[in-house]
Amino acid sequence: MNQKNHRIYSDKFRLSVLDLTQIDLATEEDRAYQIDRWAALFKATTWEELKMLAKNNQYIKDAVTTIRQLTQEEKIRQQCEAREDYYRRTAGREKLLKKTASERDELKEQLSQKNAEIAKKDDDIAKKDADIAKKDADIAKKDDEIAKNKTEIAKKDAEIERLRSLLADRDSSGENIN
Repeated sequence: MNQKNHRIYSDKFRLSVLDLTQIDLATEEDRAYQIDRWAALFKATTWEELKMLAKNNQYIKDAVTTIRQLTQEEKIRQQCEAREDYYRRTAGREKLLKKTASERDELKEQLSQKNAEIAKKDDDIAKKDADIAKKDADIAKKDDEIAKNKTEIAKKDAEIERLRSLLADRDSSGENIN
């Protein structure tokens, strides 16, 4: 019966579940039908275990023979797949290496172009630095001229003050200047 919608499938078949981890819980009926031996067959991990199980039962012996044949075919299939995987990986690596080499060449070209641009900008900066240095020298020269002019102005201001003071002294003494 479907547990979700409670629909009855059929009474013509049944499902049996075999828990291979619980072989020791096999009933006498299970042992009578050798279900425990079949469970042991599926649970076996070595060829020796399989040989021991196959000793007294022709059906299990046939099953072990079939398993061996299928396993051998499986090994051959796995070897073929491994070889194909190797070829695919090798081809993939070669493709990646070619792609990487072309990308590396492209990056080298871009790098050389950028280096040329940087060199040009460095030259431009050097020229601008030279212009700035020249302008700084001109400014320093002008600053010197301004300082000299200020010194001369200060001297002249001092001379003017001296003359004013002389004039003031003469005016106060009453002398006539003509």
